[in-house]
Amino acid sequence: MTTAPTTRRSDIEGLRAVAILAVVLDHLLGRPVGGYLGVDVFFVVSGFVITTNLLREHSGTGRIDLLGFARRRALRLLPAAAITIAVTVVIAVAVLPSGRAASVARDAVFAAIGAANWHFAADGTNYFARDAPPSPLQHFWSLAVEEQFYLAWPLLMVLVLGWSRRAAVALVLVLAVASALCAGMAEPVGGYFATQSRVWELASGSLLAFVPDPLGHHHRLRRVVRACSGTVLLAVLLAGDERLGAPMPIAIPAVLAAAGIILSGGQNRESPRLVSAPAQGLASISYPLYLWHWPVIVLLPAVLPGAPPHVLLPLSLLVPLALSIATTWGVERPVRSWATARSAPERDTPSRSRRPLRHRARGRLGQDRFRALLAGMVALSTIAILLCVKAVGADQSRVDSSVADGEVAATAERDPAADPDRTGAVADPDRDDTDLNPDGTAGPALDQRRAAAIRAGLGLRSWPSTIPSIDDVSADDYLTRQVSSPRWADVLRCSQQTGGRDRTSCTFGAPDGRLAVLVGDSTAAFTMPALRQLVEGEGSAWRILDLARFGCPFTAAEIHFDTDGDGCERHKQQVVTTIEELQPDLVLVMNAEGSRDESTPLVDGLRDLLDETRTDAAIAFLLPNPVGPDIRSCAVPGGRPAMCETRPSAQQRRLVARLDGVRLVDTTPVWCASSRCPAVIDDQLVRVDALHVTPEAAATAASAMGRALSAAGIELGRSTDDGS
Repeated sequence: MTTAPTTRRSDIEGLRAVAILAVVLDHLLGRPVGGYLGVDVFFVVSGFVITTNLLREHSGTGRIDLLGFARRRALRLLPAAAITIAVTVVIAVAVLPSGRAASVARDAVFAAIGAANWHFAADGTNYFARDAPPSPLQHFWSLAVEEQFYLAWPLLMVLVLGWSRRAAVALVLVLAVASALCAGMAEPVGGYFATQSRVWELASGSLLAFVPDPLGHHHRLRRVVRACSGTVLLAVLLAGDERLGAPMPIAIPAVLAAAGIILSGGQNRESPRLVSAPAQGLASISYPLYLWHWPVIVLLPAVLPGAPPHVLLPLSLLVPLALSIATTWGVERPVRSWATARSAPERDTPSRSRRPLRHRARGRLGQDRFRALLAGMVALSTIAILLCVKAVGADQSRVDSSVADGEVAATAERDPAADPDRTGAVADPDRDDTDLNPDGTAGPALDQRRAAAIRAGLGLRSWPSTIPSIDDVSADDYLTRQVSSPRWADVLRCSQQTGGRDRTSCTFGAPDGRLAVLVGDSTAAFTMPALRQLVEGEGSAWRILDLARFGCPFTAAEIHFDTDGDGCERHKQQVVTTIEELQPDLVLVMNAEGSRDESTPLVDGLRDLLDETRTDAAIAFLLPNPVGPDIRSCAVPGGRPAMCETRPSAQQRRLVARLDGVRLVDTTPVWCASSRCPAVIDDQLVRVDALHVTPEAAATAASAMGRALSAAGIELGRSTDDGS
C-alpha cells in the first residue's frame, strides 16, 4: 500500500493553497522573498498526485489508459489556460505598443503548445532580452514543464511497470539524480526554466507514491515530521532568497518539506491548518488564480496608465480573484460535469435504473449553467469597474491637459519644474535634488537650444512621433537589430560579447590624432555614437578606440551581466593589456550604476583595476544617462511622457568623486533640468529601456556631451555651436 488514499487528500489541497498564496504575494509585493518556491511545491504535489493515480489505475485494471489520461489532463488544464491566453493577447494588443504586443503574441504560441519554458530560457540567455519587461505569459513556463511531464511520464510508467515496480522506482531515482545534477550545473537563467532542471522535483513527488507508508501508526512521529516539515517550508518561503541559487540548492529544503508534509498526512491525519475552510477555498481556485494573477499584475499598469500604487495594488489582487472564481464556476466545473456525464457508463438495465444517473447529470449541468451565469456576471462586473476607473482617469487627464494648455498659452516660457506633482518619478533618498538647471549652477552650461529642448520634453502632455518610435523600441529584438543595423553596426558591433575584435575597425576619428580609449559596459557602448561624432568632427585632433563590452563593467569586482561564462574577466584583462601596450592619452570609463548593493563594489573595483593598469593616461569617468522607468513598460497608449521621467542619482557621482586621479564628467545636464530628466528630447526617444540611451539620442547630444567633457578639462574633438 502507498500513502495515497483512494479519495481526495484535503491536506494536499491545503498545500496547494500555501503554494499559490506564496507565489501570488511574491509577485505582487516582492514578499515573502522565497514565495517563488511555491512553484517547486506545485511540482512535488503534481508528481505525487499523477503517479498515485497511474499506480492506482494499473493496480485496478492491470494497464494504463494513455489516451484516457491525456483526455482527462486536457479537460482539466486546457479550457482555463486557453481562455487566459486569449484574453491576455487581446488586452496586450489593445493597451501595449505594437512591438511588445507582437512579442506577447509570440509568447502565446509557445504557451499554447507547452513549450513556454524553452522559449523563455532562450530569451533569458539573450543579453538584450534579459532586462526586457516581463511577458504577461511568462508564468506559463511552469505549466509547460508539467505538460511535458504529463506527456512523457505515463509512457515511461507503462514501459517499466511491465517489468516490475522495482524497475519503476529505479527509474524515478535515476531521473531524480540526473536532473538534480543538471540543475546544479546549469546556467542560472536557462537552468531555471529548463525541464531537465525540474524533473527531480517532479520525481521526488513521484517517488512518494511508490513508498509504503514509512510512518505507519507512529502518530507521535507523524506529528513531529509534519511540524518540522511545515516549519522548514515556512522558513524557506520567508527567507529563500533566489540569490542563494535557484533552483539549486535553495529548492532542496522546499522540496523535502513538501515531501514531509505529504508523507505525514493521509488516512485522516492531516494538519488542521491545511484542511481549514480558507485553505480549501483557496485551493479550489488555485489553478485559475495562478493563470490570472500574473497577466493582471503585468498588464494592469498599461490598462490604467498613471494609476497610483494605492489603486493598482488592491486591484492587482481583487481582479485575479474575481477572474479565478469566474473561471472556476463558469469554465472548469461545467467542463468537469460535462466530462463526468459523458463518461458515465451506460448499463444494460431497465430504464428506471438509468434515469437517476441521467437526471443527476442534468441536475448538475443545470446548476453549473446557473453558476456559469453567476461567474460571468462577476467577470463582467470586474471589467466594468476597470473601464469606469479608466474612463475617470481619462477624463481627469483631459482636464489636466486643458488646464495645462491654458497655462502654456498664458506663459510662453513656462517652467515645468513649477509643477513637480505631475511627474511620474518616485521620490528616492538616493536621488540628487540639487538644482541642475542648465545655467552652470551644478554643471556645465549648455547652449540655449539644448536647454529649451529639455524643458520642452518635460512639458510634453502626450507622446509625439519619436525617433526611434515607441513601437520600434518595444519590439523584443530591437536592441539586437541595432547591433546589425547599417547605421550603427560599425560602432555597436565592437562591444558584442562574441566575435573577433579588430582594433583598426573599432578606432574612430583622426587617424594621426591623440588616442583615447573607451572602456565599460553597454551604457558606454550606446553612448559611443556621441563620442564618435565628437572625434570625427571638423578639426578633431583625437581618435578613440572602443573597448566597451556589453554586460561587462570595467571593474575588478566579480559583477557582470553577460552570458559568456568567464568571457568578461578575460576581456577586462585584455583591456588592461591593450592600454599598457598602446599608452593612450586618455581613458574614458562608463559603467552602469548597478543596484544599491552593487554600486560601491563596482566603484571600489574600478579603483583596484585602474591601480593594476600601468599607464600615464588621464582617467575620466563619464556618468551614464540616468536610469529610469523602462520605456517599453511606461510608454503605453493613453499614457503621458511624464510617466517615463526619471531623476539623476547622486550615489554614483559621490562614489566616483572620491577616486584619486579620476576626473568626473557629469553628463547629467546633457539629459536633465531641474533634477528631472525627460523621456523625449528634440523628438528623440532618450532611452530604449530603463538603462540604455538610444543611439539616435546619443548622436544628437554629441555637442552637449563635448561641453560636459570640456567642463571637466577634457577637449575631445572640437565642440561646435550647432545647437545640439
